[in-house]
Amino acid sequence: MLTGRSFIITTIATVLLAFHTADAGTASGATYHLYDGVSPSQTTCNIPFGSMMVTAYNALGKDLKCGDCVRVTNKNGGKSAVVKVVDLGGARGFDLSKQAFDAIDNANKDGYAAGHMDIEYEKTACGGGGDVTPAPGPTKAPSPAPTSPTVRPSPSKSPSPPTRTPSVVPSSRPSRSPRHAANSPTPYSSPPSAAPVPSPTTTCTPEPAY
Repeated sequence: MLTGRSFIITTIATVLLAFHTADAGTASGATYHLYDGVSPSQTTCNIPFGSMMVTAYNALGKDLKCGDCVRVTNKNGGKSAVVKVVDLGGARGFDLSKQAFDAIDNANKDGYAAGHMDIEYEKTACGGGGDVTPAPGPTKAPSPAPTSPTVRPSPSKSPSPPTRTPSVVPSSRPSRSPRHAANSPTPYSSPPSAAPVPSPTTTCTPEPAY
């Protein structure tokens, strides 16, 4: 039989163990429930919730109580979300809202297909209420910095020698317009002069005197 002192010590140890287990990440299970259109007065806790990132908990009042926030992590994929405890229920531990359940389901939607998923949970501060953490992805090696292509100088071309333009010496004679040249008469050319014909020489022989 436990004395009063022993009972108090045992109770404190149980509570501390429960909080320590929840803070360290406790294995549990999760199903989902449609909280759309549900008023706070229809839940066990009867506390307002502006976000649909809420849950019911079947061990309400032990390690978690009404209004506590808890981070739930899907073991199949590693996605997690922060939800607020607003109700009592959940056959596997947590009965998440459909929005919270979908937020941590893996890419293949295995949780939705099975109707439940294995999770880990830990109590956390109610900061964002519905913070979703994606699954950790593989670490990518840093890409090397792009190098600029080497530009080779193109060979310079020697300048071409200057082209010499032949100079035109103007004629001293005035130029005649084509029209004037066409209408001008053809200059007369005198026939070549004939060589002078020598005149015959007449020799007079005097008659003899009788």
